[in-house]
Amino acid sequence: IIRKDGEKRHVEISMSTIHDAQGQPLSIGQILDITERKQAEEKLLRLSSAVEQAGDGIAITDMEGNTLFVNHAWADMHGYTVEEITGKHLAMFHTKEQLQNEVAPFNELVMKNGSNASEVGHLRKDGNTFPTLMTTTIRKDAAGNPVGLIGTARDITERKQAEKEIQESEERFRALFNSSNDAIMTLAPPTWKFTSGNPAILNIFKVESEKEFTSLGPGDVSPEKQPDGRPSSELVQKMIQTAMEEGSGFFNWTHKRMDGEEFPATVLLTRVDLTNTSFLQATVRDITEQAQMEQYIRKTMERRGEQLQITTEIAQNISAAPGLEEIYERVVTLVKERFGYYHTQIFRHDPEKNAMVVIKGYGKAGQTMLSAGHNLPYGKGVVGTAAATGKPVLASDVTEDPNWVPHPALPETKGELAIPIKWQKEILGVLDVQSNEANALTEEDQMVLLGLAGQIANAIVNTRLFEQIEIRIRREQILREITNRVRGFTNPDTVIQSAVRQLGETLGRPTFIRLGSAKELSQPPANKNGNDLTPQNGGE
Repeated sequence: IIRKDGEKRHVEISMSTIHDAQGQPLSIGQILDITERKQAEEKLLRLSSAVEQAGDGIAITDMEGNTLFVNHAWADMHGYTVEEITGKHLAMFHTKEQLQNEVAPFNELVMKNGSNASEVGHLRKDGNTFPTLMTTTIRKDAAGNPVGLIGTARDITERKQAEKEIQESEERFRALFNSSNDAIMTLAPPTWKFTSGNPAILNIFKVESEKEFTSLGPGDVSPEKQPDGRPSSELVQKMIQTAMEEGSGFFNWTHKRMDGEEFPATVLLTRVDLTNTSFLQATVRDITEQAQMEQYIRKTMERRGEQLQITTEIAQNISAAPGLEEIYERVVTLVKERFGYYHTQIFRHDPEKNAMVVIKGYGKAGQTMLSAGHNLPYGKGVVGTAAATGKPVLASDVTEDPNWVPHPALPETKGELAIPIKWQKEILGVLDVQSNEANALTEEDQMVLLGLAGQIANAIVNTRLFEQIEIRIRREQILREITNRVRGFTNPDTVIQSAVRQLGETLGRPTFIRLGSAKELSQPPANKNGNDLTPQNGGE
């Protein structure tokens, strides 16, 4: 109904009929205001609906723990129907271990404080356990006497799993953070000083502690200027701004340790966004070794280019030599001077001595050794082994060999490399180079000289062939000249005597002709006194 003042009220109307003295029917109406009761009912309905639709499980029990009411969320959470649970004891939702270790301590606090909230393990109908966040309060009557318990349970399985994953992730990150060889640090606005750092910062920046490090900023661990000449302080601000705007930045940087030593590094800046702020994480990697390796590779490539050019020039030079002696002279001179070796020489195998005999050496030392007939045992030592095996022999530090003895003419030798001069299967000689620095001769020298040795062998073979052809031509020319000169003689003795004389003059050595039977010619010639007349020292 609507009252005069416009307020709406809920009423309950009842009607009854009575009769008066004359027997006439009369209607009697009764109006009862039930607005407050209606409001209470609506409130109760809303509460009931809220309990039933709640995502958390809700259970109401008596003081002994017997269930008086559970909502569907409670029943579903444990794998039961509401009917299966009502009237049952709460113990059915826990294992014995949970009752002893979790539920009992939890309930003691409920009884002591009137309520309690904490994690409690629960048991499903299928036997699986799961974690919950339990909140339990003592339920009291109008007089304040405890009459039961009201408990809510929230399944926190997913939350616990997420927490576990986060914890494991944090542990992995922390392990990576602490064990990384790279310096990892954070820096925050507005000062952009370092706010944290991993253990690697101590070694890389030579600081005593993280506390000391967090008192510094990027400018304190950088030289005044970068290699391009620009101020480090100016570039720092630019790199920070770029990383904050774009989310990250990667660049090369020259840092400075606290002891003043500068070193090359790569820097990765990454923006980290939190709810109310953003900061930068920096990863600094010391690339000193990498830079040194790159420099070494660059210098090696440059050196190899120079060596290739030198090798080509030497090969061209020796190929133009007019004879073997000139080839040997050019080889020892050019190899020694162009490559900067301490000494260079060439050995050749002498089968009669079974030794490697020096046939050409550089400078005064080489001449001294050549005059003294310097030789080395075949098959032993650096040179002898190279000759016998046909393979290079490198002794980077001869001082490590107790059997190695330097030649008096070369007292400063510390390293030796012997390269066989090889033509097909024939060893034409051995190119021997020496260094006055230990470990200065390397496999790189071996590779370069091995290629050069092939060019030397080719020059020797070509020159040797050319000389043989020249000798053959000269011999044929001599024979033609002698033939022309004796052609006019008719007396055999005169022809023979003239031919012997002409041949001796041409050859420049004593010459004679023996006549006799095959048996007589097979014996050494003798004079009238029986002395052996076999020519000595190459006579014919």
